[in-house]
Amino acid sequence: MCKHFTLIELMTSLTVISIITSLILPSISQTRQQAYQSSCKNNLKNIAIVNSIYTDDHKGLVIPADFGNSNEGRLHHWANFITHIGMDEKILQCSSLDKDEYFDPSGHDPQTGNIYTKASYIMNIIPSDAWNSSPITIEGMGWCYDPETPININDVSRPSNTIYITDVIAELSNSHIGINAFSKSDWGELLLPPLGNVRRVGIQHDGNYNAIFGDGSVRTIERSSPEQWNTQQ
Repeated sequence: MCKHFTLIELMTSLTVISIITSLILPSISQTRQQAYQSSCKNNLKNIAIVNSIYTDDHKGLVIPADFGNSNEGRLHHWANFITHIGMDEKILQCSSLDKDEYFDPSGHDPQTGNIYTKASYIMNIIPSDAWNSSPITIEGMGWCYDPETPININDVSRPSNTIYITDVIAELSNSHIGINAFSKSDWGELLLPPLGNVRRVGIQHDGNYNAIFGDGSVRTIERSSPEQWNTQQ
């Protein structure tokens, strides 16, 4: 004989299912976010390796923000150089962002034409004074003296404490080569889009962000300090 559920039994079952679901979903979400963060850190570790190889091959120079005046041709954005040498563009893309949230670091390669690379990481190029100052001094803040003149790793006083490349905010409106002001980092004016000076660092990992430091290490940061954007102390 078939036994039918009573209304109370049905309501009890639905309640239990609802409780179990509410317990499982946050765990699934947390696991997914941890996977995204791990994938992002692996991307940055690969970028750090590329920079290390570049530095070894170029007598200590780090990858410049802009390749406008170099033997590599007019690649412009450093992210285009990553794909220009044959690296998979996926190492430039954080899984925490959707594909339509990546920005386009436009550039030009004289051999193959325009390179369209979608990216979600940005370089620290905060200057100590105006770009193209004459004469160029060694008192650079970020990883260049001007957009096309990279710093030599041997001139950086504390590479292990200096941010090099970080997560960037979703849907960056144009092809910025890097963070060039404190108000565009996570230090300074902490205003979110579209208010005021838009925060350029992307805090898409539970309010944190990942960053490469000058020694090649990759760390998750909740909040930086101003000296972490300064290559010279």
